[in-house]
Amino acid sequence: MRQVEVSADGGQSWAPAALQEPILPKAPVRFRAAWQWNGAPAVLQSRATDDRGMVQPTRAQFAAERGLRGVYHYNAIGSWRIDEQREVSNVYA
Repeated sequence: MRQVEVSADGGQSWAPAALQEPILPKAPVRFRAAWQWNGAPAVLQSRATDDRGMVQPTRAQFAAERGLRGVYHYNAIGSWRIDEQREVSNVYA
């Protein structure tokens, strides 16, 4: 894992996250980023860049290349919506 970036506006802008050790090949990596929620709806996303420079694709990029028929090896960016009532749900952004 080379880096992780986070977005709080549905992928319109990205900021670097801090990676937590250990960073091992082919293993999940914890990360964190500061974010001040203003109470308005938001879509949170994170995307990773691997040691070869490959950036995690958006859902649209993944679907264009591989389709959406199966979920095996589905590695597109995940999106989480937070609404005004602080409810969190998985969404397609």
